[in-house]
Amino acid sequence: MSHLTPETAVTHHLHGVTFHSFAAGRNGATSIAAWRADFPAHPGTAHSMTAEEILHVLAGTLDVEVGDEGFTARVGDAVLVPAGTRFESATTATTRRRRG
Repeated sequence: MSHLTPETAVTHHLHGVTFHSFAAGRNGATSIAAWRADFPAHPGTAHSMTAEEILHVLAGTLDVEVGDEGFTARVGDAVLVPAGTRFESATTATTRRRRG
């Protein structure tokens, strides 16, 4: 399947975020995934990924911790999360620990 649309995306809910999965193993991807993530106002949940991940901020801001680095990503910014690195994202700075 080469044409991936919002209508064919599978929706998942994890860590308070809604993910719309576009590219994944179920539709032929072997080493990459692509999804849209909708972040409601929430404090975030620390976790790590088994593969590297890149977030591209399309609207608003996203408070991020990647390892020991903390920052706010804004519209147009991208965030690289290396595989196995502690990662946390939130949409409100008032409940976040900030590093860096």
